[in-house]
Amino acid sequence: MIGCRARRPSEEEQDGQHSGGGGGARPSPLGHPGDGQRPAGRPAGPGGHRAGDQEGCDRARRPDRGRLPAVSPGGSALPGHRRRRPDPGPPEAGVHRGRAGRQLVIALSAAVAEAIDAVRDQFADTTVDVAPDGAGGAYIVVESIDVAPLYDPPATWLGFHLNATYPASDVYPHYTGPLARTDGQPHGSAIQQVTWRDRPALQLSRRSNRWNPAVDNAALKAQKVLTWLTSQ
Repeated sequence: MIGCRARRPSEEEQDGQHSGGGGGARPSPLGHPGDGQRPAGRPAGPGGHRAGDQEGCDRARRPDRGRLPAVSPGGSALPGHRRRRPDPGPPEAGVHRGRAGRQLVIALSAAVAEAIDAVRDQFADTTVDVAPDGAGGAYIVVESIDVAPLYDPPATWLGFHLNATYPASDVYPHYTGPLARTDGQPHGSAIQQVTWRDRPALQLSRRSNRWNPAVDNAALKAQKVLTWLTSQ
């Protein structure tokens, strides 16, 4: 073996070789038997290897591995010895995992869509913004409503919600931007400071106790509320 010094036979082994060998070949000076000879008492091991070939050699012992490296399906170790997660396969049919923010969106009802057109006709000289609520109704904002000279600022927006039950239900309440009276007087009890759709607002509580879907509508109600506000 390379890097391993052979052990010299003892005197008893040398005597045995001389007495039993007869006219056989003499041992080599390095202690290895000659061609066709092997030391007495050392039978050949499996595959023809002699049991004493490695005797007397000090070999460095490698520490045992704490764990074996992960092996890919092809038989090669994965980089960094990381185990590959098994493929879970396609999700089962009919199983829906939770997804934040998803909801069923319903188109505007026919009555709400018709009411929006009427509001735009009523306030044709300004912009009317519409935001569907996802349940068949909509949030309406009429921009640039004139409230001078009673309020400051002199112009604001008017907002309200049309729910899916319209026109069976009243349109209530209405909202405007923050306003201050120019005469310095406080607002009446029907006007309150609130937050509507993430914006500061005044809530105008003008319920129609005798709401009649046959004659009342969103455009007419918005105009009545505006008239009431500017006449306080």
